[in-house]
Amino acid sequence: MTENKVRSLDEFRRAKASKSSSDVVRALQDAVDNALKEIDDAPPAKRSVLKRAPRATQTIVGDNNIQIAQRLASQSITGNGNFQVSSVANIHIHPPPRPKRTRSPASVPGDGQITNQQAAELKRLVGVVVALSGNSWSFVYRKLNERFETRSYAMIERHRYDEAATYLRKWVASVSAPPPLESIEEQRKRLLKRIHAQARKQGGCMDRIRTYLVGRVGSESLAGLSPRQLQEVIKEFRL
Repeated sequence: MTENKVRSLDEFRRAKASKSSSDVVRALQDAVDNALKEIDDAPPAKRSVLKRAPRATQTIVGDNNIQIAQRLASQSITGNGNFQVSSVANIHIHPPPRPKRTRSPASVPGDGQITNQQAAELKRLVGVVVALSGNSWSFVYRKLNERFETRSYAMIERHRYDEAATYLRKWVASVSAPPPLESIEEQRKRLLKRIHAQARKQGGCMDRIRTYLVGRVGSESLAGLSPRQLQEVIKEFRL
């Protein structure tokens, strides 16, 4: 077809050069016919198809998000307080996931502290120290807690139990017998002084002590009691 087109153009140029109108018209008509024929014989042109860009898919996870978008195919929103302005074909709103509940690890009884049985033994030793030394329960407990740097003897670390028991046993040994030069009267005076001092701190304790003495020895006076009886009073009222 291209050859026919070239030949027609050459004939048109020769006809034009000869200045013959009939030749020019005929050559022009042949060129047009050849061009039309070439167009008819050409394969059909492929149509160009404009492809639309696919719509985007968006996922939002979290709280208090602000999103402005257009022409979304689908959107998934999970969270609280989200603000959304858009053109969306399919929108899916999900509640925020519930926080997973984790079990707290099983606690070890005492969490490294002495056991109930060990605490009871320390308490018994404290009572022996109180009975033999004439000191108050609060005084002995305070000394024990200060020694092991804790607020309560029950909070002493388990691996230090033997140390605490040894400390109290040594204290018991040191007060097991009265001083060699202390007479019975001196013991009575020391114990009486302690009873009166601790009773004043407790407030109204002397009335209960007198009631106890009436039922115990038939008298409400402490003056006639032996050191052993005075020790019983101290132990009974934890003075």
